[in-house]
Amino acid sequence: MSLLCGLTALAGVGFCFDTPLAAADELNASAESDGIRTLLFEDDFERNESQEQTDELGNGWGTNSDKRAGGNKQVDLGDGTMFIFRHKTADHGVSVTHPAEFKDCQIRLRFRLDNKADDFGIDIADMGFPDVHAGHICKVNFRPQEVEILDFKNGRMKKSYRDAAKAGKATAEQKAAVKEYERKWKHSITLEQWHDAVITIRGNTLSVQLDGKKIGTFTSDGFDHPTKDMIRFSARREARVDDVKVYSLAP
Repeated sequence: MSLLCGLTALAGVGFCFDTPLAAADELNASAESDGIRTLLFEDDFERNESQEQTDELGNGWGTNSDKRAGGNKQVDLGDGTMFIFRHKTADHGVSVTHPAEFKDCQIRLRFRLDNKADDFGIDIADMGFPDVHAGHICKVNFRPQEVEILDFKNGRMKKSYRDAAKAGKATAEQKAAVKEYERKWKHSITLEQWHDAVITIRGNTLSVQLDGKKIGTFTSDGFDHPTKDMIRFSARREARVDDVKVYSLAP
């Protein structure tokens, strides 16, 4: 382990770029049934909806359109892809959910952003965990100029902090502490082009690869949360998704 990795590990939060990503490379080369990882679900969205007024994704997917957009359609299947778009009446970004139980995982998918204001998020939750808002444990955000990794469990979605922030009572010390659980990497993501993403969580380390390139690794205690049971895709405006595979990883 590098000196930087060793020092940050002592603090319980940090980042490095060697061992965890090498481990992710090994996973990428493994077969689906080799005992290292188990396929929990996959979807290539090669199906049609029976109507175009409301969300009708099938295959275990749900959305927040009923709650946040008056039931108006915000997710469409077409040309073998999932198109996420925020309805003009929505009071929240679009959330597309799928149950998946694991501790460690690898998520592989393709996504596309078409506008400078677009983003695409992959949020991992434990819906029964009371100490965070809405089950948020961790998240990866892809934006046209950056990739972001967040430890929500210890950071901005920790209930004590979020309640204080929402009431306008978060202290400067609390705000500074939350920033320790967030990392960003500058990375240009070409618009109107499909990109291959791989997100791997092993223990307290979350790593991201994009189009075969190692983007970054973040080590933080929240990623090691023992139970995770929901994956949520998010978009504040628009995003397209395809060829989703979610694996649990063996201890």
